[in-house]
Amino acid sequence: MSNIYYDKVLQKKSLHVALTLDSHNGLKIECAKRNLSMQEVIEAFAQKLATADSSYLKLLDEVSNNKILGTNKKTLRTTEINNIYDILEQDHDDKNN
Repeated sequence: MSNIYYDKVLQKKSLHVALTLDSHNGLKIECAKRNLSMQEVIEAFAQKLATADSSYLKLLDEVSNNKILGTNKKTLRTTEINNIYDILEQDHDDKNN
């Protein structure tokens, strides 16, 4: 018979997020450089936030302030524009080869 408290500690919840292509690729590359999975990094990040680690809370404050100031939207647009240019450049190269 399993212990209900032990089962709750090991219980997992799914998290589904949509990242920009650049963000996803950057995260994947940095994880791979350290032989880590994205799952491991996101879990570690969540644990740091859950335990109120001050350096991670500062990042949340920064993201919150950027959201209030509209900086996140500007950054997102810039990333999207860069992705569009990359696609157009690749399409142009494919047509010329």
